[in-house]
Amino acid sequence: MPPACLALLALSAVMVPAGRLARARGLDDLALIDEALGCDRAAALALTERVGPYIRARVLRSSRGRRLAGHDPEDLMHEIWCRLLADDGHKLRMYDPERGKTLGGFVNMIAGQVIGDLVQKDSAQKRRPVGGFAGLEAAPHAAGGSRPDEATAERDQLAAVWRHLDETLPPRGRLVLKLLFVDGLPPDRIAEQIGLTANAVYGWRHKIKKAALEFRRKSARPAASAP
Repeated sequence: MPPACLALLALSAVMVPAGRLARARGLDDLALIDEALGCDRAAALALTERVGPYIRARVLRSSRGRRLAGHDPEDLMHEIWCRLLADDGHKLRMYDPERGKTLGGFVNMIAGQVIGDLVQKDSAQKRRPVGGFAGLEAAPHAAGGSRPDEATAERDQLAAVWRHLDETLPPRGRLVLKLLFVDGLPPDRIAEQIGLTANAVYGWRHKIKKAALEFRRKSARPAASAP
C-alpha cells in the first residue's frame, strides 16, 4: 500500500481528544476532507467514520458473487482507500456536493470503479495469451493457424512484438501499453488514472497497434521472400 494511504489510515486509528473528535464530526464534507488530507488526526478519524461504512458495504455486497473470488475484502477496502487518497487525495478532492451526490454516494461510485477495474483485470489475465497481449493478437494480418506448430509460432511472434514495443515506446507509451493490453482497462479509466484525456489514450492505442502491425510485417518479410 502506498505510504500516503498507510499514513492516513494509521492516523485515523490514533486516539484523539473527545472534544477535537466531536468538532471534526461536525464539519461539513468539504471541510472534513480538507482537514483530513492535511493530516489532522481528528478529521482523519471522522472521515473514516463517515465514509468507511459505504466502502465496507460496497465491498461486502460485491464479494458475494464469483466476480471477486480470490480477493480478500479487507484488501479491497484498502485498495479503494488508496484510490481515494492517491496523489494527495486527488479523487477525494473531486467531490462536489453541488453535483447532486452525497459524499457517501460519491465514495460508493469510486468503490464501484475500483471493483470494476479489478474484475476487468482478472478477466483480461484469464484471456491473455502467452506474450502478454489481450487484444493485439486480433490486429490485422495476425496468423490464424490452428495447428500446434502454427500456434507456437504465433505465440513467439507476439512475444517478439511485446519486446519490440517495450524497448521502443517512450515511458508514457509503455504505461498505456500495460494498462490497455495487460491489465485490460478501458481507455476512459486509464485516462483518469494517469491524467490524460480519453482521446489521448485512444491515440496511444492506435499508435501501439500500428507499431505492432508494422513490426509483424517487417518480421514476416524475410520468411515471405525466402525460396
